[in-house]
Amino acid sequence: MLFITVSVSVRKSFFGLSTLMMVLMCYALAGVVLFGNVKWGEGINRHTNFESAGQAMLVLTRIMTGEDWYKIMNNCMITTPYCTTTLENGRRISDCGNYAAAIIYFISFYVIVSFMFVNLFIAIVVENFSLFYSDEEESLLSQKNLYNFQTTWNLIDRNRKVHPFNHEHF
Repeated sequence: MLFITVSVSVRKSFFGLSTLMMVLMCYALAGVVLFGNVKWGEGINRHTNFESAGQAMLVLTRIMTGEDWYKIMNNCMITTPYCTTTLENGRRISDCGNYAAAIIYFISFYVIVSFMFVNLFIAIVVENFSLFYSDEEESLLSQKNLYNFQTTWNLIDRNRKVHPFNHEHF
C-alpha cells in the first residue's frame, strides 16, 4: 500500500519535481560559475565540488538533505590569505571563493529547497496516504455528496459560468 501511495504521489507531484529540477540546474550552473575553482578543503574535495554541472547537482542534492552544507559554504567563502591568485597570459586565475556570494547562494538555496519543495512533497505523500487509508464512513464528504453537489450546481449553472453572488436574492 505504501508503494502505491508513493507512486500516486510522484505522478501528482510531476510539475513540482520538474520545477525542483529546474531550480537545481540553475543553482548548479551558478555554482559552477561562482565556485568552480575554489580551493579544496574540509567541505570541498574531490567528491564534493562545483567543477562540473553534474558534480554541482550532486553537491546540491547533498545540501538539500542538510548534510554538512555549512562546511561547503565555509569553503566557498575562503578569501586571501588562505587562497592564491595568479596572472597567466593577462588572465587572473584564482582559487578563492566569494564571501557574499556564498552566503546568498547557500542560504537562498537551503531556504527555497529545504523549506519549500521538500515540505511540499511530504505534504503530497501524507495527503495521498490519508486518502488511501480513509474510510468512506469516516470522511466528512462522501463521493455521493460530491456527486450530488456537482449535479445540483450544473442545474443552476447550465452554461458553466460562475454566477455572481447577489446579496439581495437572499
